[in-house]
Amino acid sequence: MYTDIEQKFNAYKEIYNQIIPNIPPCSQRTKAQTLLENSLYLSVFTTFEWFIRTLIDDYVIKASERGLCFNDLSAGIARYVFLSHEKRISDLFNKTPDNQIGAFNSYYNTLKSNFTVNQLKGYIRFEFFHESKLNGYYKDVFEQVLGDRDFLNNLMINTGIDSLSSSLETRQRQNALQFLIDFTDKVRNNIAHENSEFILSDDEYGFDSVVSRFLQIIKSIEETYMLHTGFEISLPQENLLDISY
Repeated sequence: MYTDIEQKFNAYKEIYNQIIPNIPPCSQRTKAQTLLENSLYLSVFTTFEWFIRTLIDDYVIKASERGLCFNDLSAGIARYVFLSHEKRISDLFNKTPDNQIGAFNSYYNTLKSNFTVNQLKGYIRFEFFHESKLNGYYKDVFEQVLGDRDFLNNLMINTGIDSLSSSLETRQRQNALQFLIDFTDKVRNNIAHENSEFILSDDEYGFDSVVSRFLQIIKSIEETYMLHTGFEISLPQENLLDISY
């Protein structure tokens, strides 16, 4: 999947670097450039969202086929399951001793049973990125799917190169979590609300650099997913057109 996304992003880079600067002069040239530039940034971000959605769906389907019960869940996902049974658990304490035994055995057997795909989707699913989700829900998801709840925080990505002299260069790096939080807030949200007006002036988010950072994250997630689960991400048939251009 990484290779397919990389090819798609390379096409975006060609548009950004070769087509946008050469839009013919006209009264709306600046607006046309702004719209196209913002659309490319947004397309990179939505492709990343699509990748995460596909990853999660792939895990839910294959994990349920292999067999997954309550004891196989990470602590965070298990907590969501447990809290969803709050009424059922509370009712146990209000039953007579004889009825309580039967009700508890039923609940206990539920915990030992494997989840169906639809049941698992209720707890492990794609959510749109916000700082609270990235710092909360997605930590629980990545603990389950990648085996590391601090995966994004621990993943250091290259953001650029500082040339200190002709013979000395240093790479600028940041963790993937902070990049996603900042990009969502400073770029994605502003473009979504003011696509034709928002002009990205921050040198920190040069297009080629942004593409590189997202590709680093995607590649690392895909490799870690395969190592942790043994699953290879399958591209859903209905999404094949999404990756073409």
